[in-house]
Amino acid sequence: MKRKFNLFIVLMVILSFSSSTFVIGQEQEETIYLQVNHSDVDFEQSSTWVEDTLYIPFRALFDGLNGEVLWNNDTREATGIYEDYTLTIGIDSEEIISSTNLDFNYEEDVMIVNERILISAELINHTLPLYTYWFEEEQTVLATIPSKGFFWEVENDDNLVYLLGSIHLGTEDLFPIQREIEYAFLDSDYLVLEADIQTISEEDIAYMESIMVFDDGTTLEDHISEEIYNELESYMAQFDIPIEAVNTFKPWSLSMEVDSINYALSGLYPEYGIETYFLTHRPEDMPIIELEGLRYQLDLFDNYSMALQEVLLASSLGDPEEIGEQLHQLVDTWKKGDLDRLEALTIYESIDPEYDHLMDEYNEALLTIRNYEMVDAIEELLNDEEGNTYFVIIGAAHYVGEDGIIHLLEEKDFEVLHY
Repeated sequence: MKRKFNLFIVLMVILSFSSSTFVIGQEQEETIYLQVNHSDVDFEQSSTWVEDTLYIPFRALFDGLNGEVLWNNDTREATGIYEDYTLTIGIDSEEIISSTNLDFNYEEDVMIVNERILISAELINHTLPLYTYWFEEEQTVLATIPSKGFFWEVENDDNLVYLLGSIHLGTEDLFPIQREIEYAFLDSDYLVLEADIQTISEEDIAYMESIMVFDDGTTLEDHISEEIYNELESYMAQFDIPIEAVNTFKPWSLSMEVDSINYALSGLYPEYGIETYFLTHRPEDMPIIELEGLRYQLDLFDNYSMALQEVLLASSLGDPEEIGEQLHQLVDTWKKGDLDRLEALTIYESIDPEYDHLMDEYNEALLTIRNYEMVDAIEELLNDEEGNTYFVIIGAAHYVGEDGIIHLLEEKDFEVLHY
């Protein structure tokens, strides 16, 4: 029955714990490739540069969005439709009509090449929910819907706290993210994290190495069932790792190691995690505040009961394809900013009463206690007498539910604005 918890636990862990530029100008005669939402799109007419403006094929763009293009032969107008967005180009009238009701210059934003309509990247950026990027080395233009993420703000007196729900691993197509988040980050005085993963000291590493193994003369085989031990042995054999090499490690640390391997096999990597992104792009003069720190989190894992640690290990040894599918659904949930789906992922529904007490232990330690502690820390930031702006990144699972950060802040009479 332990296997039944695998997807819930793996998703909770990831929820709780190539360079590009915006479009720039250049002359270009070679074929320019088009990607929409990171997928290659076929076209009859290539994109083209004219001085400092990049023009992109109208129909190919909407085809890549799985949208629709309607042609009115009487008025000689082409209308592109994507979800609630419409963009109409009048060939004879030389008009641009957009659902955004903004004004554009036909001569600057539209060109006809080989009887095909091309529109400027700037027009795309202002009329559709897309960001447009130019990759010079690959001669490729990327038009992509930015990830929405989970983003809130709370204000008190002269203090402003931005709250971003993160996932600690991701895929390259998780980016870009919506500009409101980027602007808020650049406008902030401090970056606030659960733990600063870029400044781990030698002492921290030594502590981690010591706490991950048994120091009482026992081994892994003494603490878990023969069934799970044999499954671990088979799993490690795939990578030519003998079971003796890991027999001194505690179940929780092996669970994390197996998870890391499974994440990589599923195409999810920490370098595409949200914390890593903002740490990489942090201005040099922006200080970092830690809410917990590495040792706090290590102690949290180490304080799990041995029964819970065995369940965690068993969960990590579950069906990797099924786990991978669920993890990619999680990434998609973050892209869409789907709070209802996020909350559904964080709710444990009892499968077997025999294990309910372990899941209660797990949720209490991983989420509930930490949520209350982090809300207290956020409240201190909001009551700061200096009037600062803080950009707080915490695992997305911590924000939702009755004991989630958002509800707890609202209970303290703070007004929380969701983007």
